Amino acid sequence: MANVTSRLNPAIWPATARTDSKSGELSLGGISATELMERFGTPVFILDETDFRARAVKFRSAVEKIFGPTAKVYYASKAFTSIATAKWLAEDGVNLDVCTGGELAVALAAKFPTNRIELHGNNKSIAEIEEAIKVGVRFIVADSLIELDRINSIAGSLGKKQSVLLRLTPGISAHTHESIATAHEDVKFGFSIASGAAMLAAVTALNAEHINLEGVHCHIGSQIFDETGHILAVERLVKFIADVKKNQGATLHHLDFGGGFGIAYVDSDDPMDIESVLTRIHAALTEQCAKYEIEIPSIA
Repeated sequence: MANVTSRLNPAIWPATARTDSKSGELSLGGISATELMERFGTPVFILDETDFRARAVKFRSAVEKIFGPTAKVYYASKAFTSIATAKWLAEDGVNLDVCTGGELAVALAAKFPTNRIELHGNNKSIAEIEEAIKVGVRFIVADSLIELDRINSIAGSLGKKQSVLLRLTPGISAHTHESIATAHEDVKFGFSIASGAAMLAAVTALNAEHINLEGVHCHIGSQIFDETGHILAVERLVKFIADVKKNQGATLHHLDFGGGFGIAYVDSDDPMDIESVLTRIHAALTEQCAKYEIEIPSIA
């Protein structure tokens, strides 16, 4: 009797992961764990290209379906990056979020289109900012007044004008573990809306000769299994965009609400259906933009 393979939980494992009914041996993409071990040694980190790309395209397609073709998905390089994965993402229409000079170097080595890269991360070095501006990244996400000053100064020295997003802290307590919640009012990342720091940053950026302030960004946490936090964040970001238009006469065209959607690490984890979540976020976005009589910004 031929061996039968059993599929593992696809929310946790790659879609091609199987176990042999007799030996219990794991295989990925039809290649046994033994063969992988003999070829590469241990420990070894294995990515299934088919599964990786399918997940990326599924998420990108859902975002475009709900928010329209101008909406963008940025893959967080901090999750895992390599020249190969960067090439896959470039081919599959997914943009790239980099947080360090090293992650940017990987993207450049993969010849990833720089106009589809955003430089993120707190406490960026002068060298990282300079390299990002030189190569022409789409956005730099700024989270301090010192960083805005550095971006403006470096862009000026290079004869460029750099597009910037402001990282805001909307004061949301997402349903996530305290250690990975990133947008409370007392955290160190980003400009607080409630304190007035965000508006001061907007005024500073708008008056900077070599900065083009295009929009706002937030990241309320990771491993979030409830869309309530994202909806509240969108509501507060839209109000902020409306306040900037009202008080400064400037239109911010871009809103990045940061992701952080939970994934399954164990069988008991129950990830949200992404299309359903995005549909509810889109409804909140549309409602709030109508409320404040502003145009709907492009979404990421």
